[in-house]
Amino acid sequence: MHLGEQCHPHHGAESAEVTLAASASGEICYGEEVSFTATSGYTRYVFHDGNRVLLDSDQPQAIFPVSSSFVTVDAYNIRDCQRVGRDTIWFTILPLPRVNLTVSADTVCPQETVEVSAFPTTYPHYEFWKNDVRIASGPSPQTFASLALDSDSIYAMVTDAKGCVNRSLNAVSPFVKPFPDNRIASADTGVCLGDRILLTLELDPLIGTSSFHWNTGSTDTSLLVGPTVATSYWVTSVWDGCTVVSDSVLVEVDSDPPPRPGPASATRFVCMTASS
Repeated sequence: MHLGEQCHPHHGAESAEVTLAASASGEICYGEEVSFTATSGYTRYVFHDGNRVLLDSDQPQAIFPVSSSFVTVDAYNIRDCQRVGRDTIWFTILPLPRVNLTVSADTVCPQETVEVSAFPTTYPHYEFWKNDVRIASGPSPQTFASLALDSDSIYAMVTDAKGCVNRSLNAVSPFVKPFPDNRIASADTGVCLGDRILLTLELDPLIGTSSFHWNTGSTDTSLLVGPTVATSYWVTSVWDGCTVVSDSVLVEVDSDPPPRPGPASATRFVCMTASS
């Protein structure tokens, strides 16, 4: 709304009794919210910047973002549409920092890292956000695990040396390739010394796998193992140009397990021999 749309006041009788106070003065950031308080006791207050009405109210208090170099309040006696006073507060408007985001790769594999940069990199502080959750703060760039980004939109909040804060002009969304959820299945992960255990790879039915191999070198879906000490086994899968360790399992070796609980006459379990 522009000035004069509701009232064409007579400016002949004004007093100096109307004063305007503000929660900030001097330098402020562009668009910073400022609260204003004018002298009370009048029926209408028009806050404006000379061209635009910022607030037209019957209350002397107001809060709104400031983007111009001054804010003026006109106090009125609404009964005869006469302005009874005016006061102005001047500001120095500081420009907001402006940054653009870039990403080291638009498409990444799981378990890879992604570097997100905000340019220029010379501002004193950056915060990186994903879905309105802050995931990092500090200098630019920042490095993230690709799975932590999960193909979501990333943006930055930047703070300049004057304390002005602004959101990045753009957001980035590096795409994390889906990967087969291949799992190692086993009836047990413990084995007696001298015995063997069968590990079976359960392939993801929804996502194909170009190839896979166990850390032993086997490319079969089943692996029969008989370690003499605790040993880890894992499967590396390859799909769509990505190589990822799909799953792993630690097989424990028990050379002398304790007796199974039960009555004294029950059979005891011993790794090398059986006795009753």
